[in-house]
Amino acid sequence: MWKGCVLLIWLGSLVSLMIALEVPHPVVNVKGREVSIILPWDLKGIESIYFQAELVDKECDNNAYSFANESPWSAKIELQSTIEPNAKLRIQTVVERKNKIATQFSEYKINDNGIGQLLDGPRSISSTDLIETAAKCKPAKKNSSETLSECSHRSGFSSGDLLFEDNFENDQKLTDNWIHEVRYRNTGGKNQEFVAFVDDPDNSNITNNNLHISITKDERSKILLGCTSKKEGLAKRKECGKGSRRSKREPWVSKTFRSANMHTNFTFKYGRVEIRAKMPKGDWLFPNILLVPNMDRSDDDFFDHIRLYARGNYVLQDKHQSALDGSSLFGGIVVWKKTGAEPNPIEHFVVRNEDYYYGDGFHDYTIIWQTDKIVFKFDGEFFGAVNNATLLEPFQKHECHLVLGLTAGGNVNFNDDILEMKHKPFSNTHPKADKQFEELSRNSDWTPLVVDHIRVFAIDKEGN
Repeated sequence: MWKGCVLLIWLGSLVSLMIALEVPHPVVNVKGREVSIILPWDLKGIESIYFQAELVDKECDNNAYSFANESPWSAKIELQSTIEPNAKLRIQTVVERKNKIATQFSEYKINDNGIGQLLDGPRSISSTDLIETAAKCKPAKKNSSETLSECSHRSGFSSGDLLFEDNFENDQKLTDNWIHEVRYRNTGGKNQEFVAFVDDPDNSNITNNNLHISITKDERSKILLGCTSKKEGLAKRKECGKGSRRSKREPWVSKTFRSANMHTNFTFKYGRVEIRAKMPKGDWLFPNILLVPNMDRSDDDFFDHIRLYARGNYVLQDKHQSALDGSSLFGGIVVWKKTGAEPNPIEHFVVRNEDYYYGDGFHDYTIIWQTDKIVFKFDGEFFGAVNNATLLEPFQKHECHLVLGLTAGGNVNFNDDILEMKHKPFSNTHPKADKQFEELSRNSDWTPLVVDHIRVFAIDKEGN
C-alpha cells in the first residue's frame, strides 16, 4: 500500500512532463479479487506501461499496481477485497515512450459477468488530486493480534513483519540457516530419483552473493558420511550406501549423480514466502522449492508438501500435448494417500505458460499460505491459487520448514502415466531405470538452481 502512495507522489511530479499521446482505454475483467487488464492494440515504440487499479469508493485502502515491460501489454492485479458486481473500478495507465510519459484514467462499472464497462467521460486527475489521494494512503498501524501467522521461533510480531530472511551473502555459511539432507535417492521403486543428496560445496555453495545448487556427475565413495536417512534396516543401508552385499539385479547400484537438498531450522504456519531465483535448465532437472510440514517421520519419501517449480527440460509434453517443459511454471500441493501397497501422490496445481524458459533469468516467485487457500504469484502477478479444502487439511496441523534443492528424475516429478513417452526414453519402473538415466544424461548440459534471496513475512487473514 505504501509503495502505491510513493508512486502516486512520483506521478504527481511528472504531470508537467505529460505529453499529448493517445493512450487507449484498456479492456478490464475481474474475478473475485483479481483484475485482468490488457491493451490489445498494437502500440508502437512503447518501452513500459504502469497499471494501477483501485475501487473508486474504497480509495487507497483497496488499490494495487503492476508494471509491464514487453508486449502483450497486460497485467493481473490482485486487490485486497472481492470486487462485487456494480462496483466502480478506476484504472490508471501510464505509458513510457522514448523517455516521455503519457497517462490515462479510465473508470469502469463491473457487470454481473465480471466485465468492466467503460463509463462516459473518464475522469482526469490533476497533480493536486494525486497528492490528496496519496495523503489518504498512509499505512495503517497493525497490532500483533491481527496476524494469521504462527512461528514457534518468535512472538509479538504483526502482519507484514519479516519472520525469516536469507540473502546468501558471500561471508556467511550455509549452515547458519540450512541443514543438508544426506542420502541416496536412487534406491529402487517407482518413486526413486537419480541422485544422492550430499553436503558438499561442489553441489551447494554461495558464490557472487547467490546460492548455487548444482548436480555433479563424478563417481564418489559408496558410503555417505553423515547420512540423515530416517529409515531402518536394509532400507537405511541402501540410502546411506552401507549395503556392500547387494545383488547385481538390484536397481540402485548407480551412484553417479550428486546434488543438494536443504531445509531450514526455522518453521512457521501461514505466511508469504518470497523467492528471487533462476530456475535450472537441462533435461530431467527438477527444483525443490518446498514448504514441508515439520513432523518426525520414519518414512521421509512420502511427505505432503507445497511446491513451486519449472522443470529443466527444453521439450516435454503430457499425453494431451500440453507443455510441461521449462516454459511452464507450476504452483501446487502434493498429498500422499494410502491406496495400495504404498502411498500414491495426489497433486493439485496451477500453471503459467510463457514463450521463454524460466531458467533464462532471475524472477520473483511468491507463495502465500493461508488457511483456506495457497496463492502463487510470478513477478508480483497472481497466476493461480489452490483452494481444495480436503487437500489443504494436512497443512493446517503443523508449522512448515523451507526446502531448497535440486534433483533429477522421479515419478512424482516426471510421471510415466502423464508424460508423452516419446519425450521420455526411460521408464521409472524399469529394473535398470537408473542405468538408462545415467547413459541418457551423461553428456547433458545442466545449469544450477540459483537463489538470490528467500524471505518469509507474517500475513493477516486477507493474506496481506
